[in-house]
Amino acid sequence: MHERGKGSKVDSFSVHFPLSKDFAQQLNQGISCAIIKGVENIDFDLSESYGLMVDHNSSSTSSEKYDFPRWLLAAAGKKCTVKHPRLASCSLSAPPGSNCLSSLITIQLQGANINEQQLESLLSSCSSLEALSLHLLNDLVDLKSAGPNLRLKH
Repeated sequence: MHERGKGSKVDSFSVHFPLSKDFAQQLNQGISCAIIKGVENIDFDLSESYGLMVDHNSSSTSSEKYDFPRWLLAAAGKKCTVKHPRLASCSLSAPPGSNCLSSLITIQLQGANINEQQLESLLSSCSSLEALSLHLLNDLVDLKSAGPNLRLKH
C-alpha cells in the first residue's frame, strides 16, 4: 500500500498487489485512514499481473474479488473527498437510492464484477460524474445511460 501526501492530508492512496476479499479488513482500514485524511484519488489494482495486459476476470472468481466498501465513502457527518477511484479486479456497487458516491468525478473499472442493473444503480448515485471508463467487464452486455442528471463528458 502506498500513500502520497503532505502532512495530515493524503492526496492519493494506491494498492497494486494481487489481493482478494480475504484481505478486506486490511484494505478497509487503509481506505478508512486515507478518507479521514481527505484522499481524492484511490487506485486499486488487485489483479495477479498488475501492469500486464491480462484478462482480469481470470485471476479470481466472482466470489473472491474484493468489494470496495462504498459505506466508507458515506462517513457519518462528513463530506466524502474521494473523486477519482480506479478499481481493477475488484467491485464497486451502490445500493438503490444511495448518494454515497455523489463526490465521484471519474470512475475507472477494469475486470470488475458488475452487470447492467448494478451499473445503472452505481451511475444514478454519481451526480457529479464526468468520466466513466469500463474495461474487461464480462458481465456487462447491454449498457444504458442511467439518470437524467448524468453529466458525462468522456
